Amino acid sequence: MIELPKGLAEGSPLYQNTYECPCGNAWEDQWDCGCDDDCAACGSTISPTRSELKVLGAEMIASFMQEFPVGSRIVVTHPTMGRTYGTCMGVQHTAFEEQPVLDVQADGYVYRWKAPAGIVEIARCQRDMDIGDLLNLDMLKAAIEVPFLGSLWTEGDSGMMTPHVCKASFGDGMYLLTISTIHQRPNYWVVRVDSSWREARYGYHWFRESSVGDHIDDVLTAIEEECGRAGECLEDPCDNCDDTTCKCSDDYSADEAFPELDDRDGCSWGHIRWNWLMRAIGMPDLGQAVQP
Repeated sequence: MIELPKGLAEGSPLYQNTYECPCGNAWEDQWDCGCDDDCAACGSTISPTRSELKVLGAEMIASFMQEFPVGSRIVVTHPTMGRTYGTCMGVQHTAFEEQPVLDVQADGYVYRWKAPAGIVEIARCQRDMDIGDLLNLDMLKAAIEVPFLGSLWTEGDSGMMTPHVCKASFGDGMYLLTISTIHQRPNYWVVRVDSSWREARYGYHWFRESSVGDHIDDVLTAIEEECGRAGECLEDPCDNCDDTTCKCSDDYSADEAFPELDDRDGCSWGHIRWNWLMRAIGMPDLGQAVQP
C-alpha cells in the first residue's frame, strides 16, 4: 500500500511528478495532480516533465464502479486473445496506469485478468454473434442438399447429384461460395466464406482486394479434411499415377466418390444468391434485407 504524503487527504489521487530545471537541478515529488513546483536551487517555477498516477482518487474509483458494477457482464478486447466475455470483479484502488484497472474473471480462464478500463465495455448480450446464428448449418443443408439432375455435354456425365454444404467457414461467412472440380462437376460443395472475397479482381483497386483465388487452396484443404480425398488409399504412391489415393482402377468414379474431393486438373467457383436462398427457406422478402 502506497503511503500518502503529509497533507494529502485520504481518497485523493496521488501523482509522482518528475521535474527538470534548466539550471540542471532535477527532482521528484508527490502531489494530487500534475502541478508546477519551485526549483530549490534557483527558485524557478517548473512544470513536470512526467506525471505518473500512483493511486486512484476516491471519486474516480466510485465513477468506474458505477459504470462497471461488481458482478456485471463485460467484454474485454484483449490485444492477443481478441474479444472475450467475462465478469467484473471490482476496480483496482491502486494502479500504475493512466486508466483504472478492472479485476476481470474472463470466461474459460482460471486466473483473473487486470484489464485497463479503456479495453472493457459492458456486454449487451451473453456472447458475440457467430456464423451459425444467421446462416444455420442445418437450415443451409435442408435448402441446398437437394438432389438435382446434373448434366454436362455427354450422356455419361448426366445423373442425379446432391450438393454438399461444408461445416468449414472463413471470415464472417456471409458469402456462399460454390466449388466444382473438373472431374466432379456439375456437382458442387458450398462453403461459407468472408463477404469481402471477390470471385475475380476488377477495376483500379484490384490489387487491394482479396479474391477467392487467393484462398482457394485453403478452401480445398478444408473440403478434403471434412469429406476426405477420393480414390483408393495406398501405403505407397501408385506406380501409374504417383498418388497415395489412386484413381486408376476401372471401377473408380469421381461422381460416385463425391463428396470426397477429386481436385485433379483444377476447379471452378461461383456463389449462391441470397434471393434464391431466401426463397428456398420460405422467406423471399428477406433476400434484399440481409444481402451483404
